[in-house]
Amino acid sequence: MKSVNFAWLILIALLLMSGSIQANVFNTQISIQCNHCRTDADFHHAALNALQDREQKQIDVVNFSHFEVRRFDVKKLEVEVCSDYRRSATKGYCELSDYSTIKRLTLPHIVREQYIVLAEYLLQHDFFSPFNIQVDPNLVASAWTLLQDKYQAQVVKMWQQDASFTSLYQRWQAGKFMTNQMGFTFKHLSPNMVFHFADQSRFDAIIDTQAINATGGMKL
Repeated sequence: MKSVNFAWLILIALLLMSGSIQANVFNTQISIQCNHCRTDADFHHAALNALQDREQKQIDVVNFSHFEVRRFDVKKLEVEVCSDYRRSATKGYCELSDYSTIKRLTLPHIVREQYIVLAEYLLQHDFFSPFNIQVDPNLVASAWTLLQDKYQAQVVKMWQQDASFTSLYQRWQAGKFMTNQMGFTFKHLSPNMVFHFADQSRFDAIIDTQAINATGGMKL
């Protein structure tokens, strides 16, 4: 089966009624879901990708599939280094150097126990069970068509009118409520969505609450 795994499709924001529920950019501690994280490199990559340039936060990376939590102190910093300041503007003598740092921290036992309780709750409610959505071939016949932005919006709009959208939204709301009750701030926490197309291609996406705009609308 042909598969299109668009990392940037994480920006699909389907929770139209929850514009006010966003990770606070001023929080110094956040949690992120990374159910594919296995190696040190995976965890480091996920932690660094959670930040924008010149941000520093304490980040808990959680793999709910094979329960593991790692805590890091992360600073993301990219600096433009120019070899010739007089000529760099026109001759391209500048390049970005990565001065980011990531340091593994000890996770307190009580916090680990809280994550275990959260994980048990989410798994008992099938929170991470994938949603399979069949796309109408008259609308879009192939996942590769989604490289054009207008088709992304059409597919998402189609799904918002389907009963499965309401089901996923309710599942996400329950999970988000539980994490808030336990005091966790997740940058994103969501089930997986798999969109299937007539030509047997597909793409996988997850909800990112950061992609919800201030009015609660959809942003791709």
